[in-house]
Amino acid sequence: MAGVLLYCATCKRHTPHVTLAAMYASACSICGAHTSTLMRMQSEAAGQGLRAPDGTEAIVVDNNTKEVTFYVSSGPHQGYYNYNKQTKKYSIAAG
Repeated sequence: MAGVLLYCATCKRHTPHVTLAAMYASACSICGAHTSTLMRMQSEAAGQGLRAPDGTEAIVVDNNTKEVTFYVSSGPHQGYYNYNKQTKKYSIAAG
């Protein structure tokens, strides 16, 4: 099942998603987890920013009460990074 690549909070990486128009959501083709379109838009518009050392802008792919996950899409620092809201520390995310 092919689809658009979107971040899956369950798989902790970008996976193919299928649009579920009637539910205003998408479903991960790997684990089947549903993500509402509204929740995805709110996470991406969170206003948090992160810039890799080479200047590449990261995007917010997940934002919950405990942490924010950023994604650097290209360059030598490509990957996922977590920001823990309680400790105020960044870490490299698995995935």
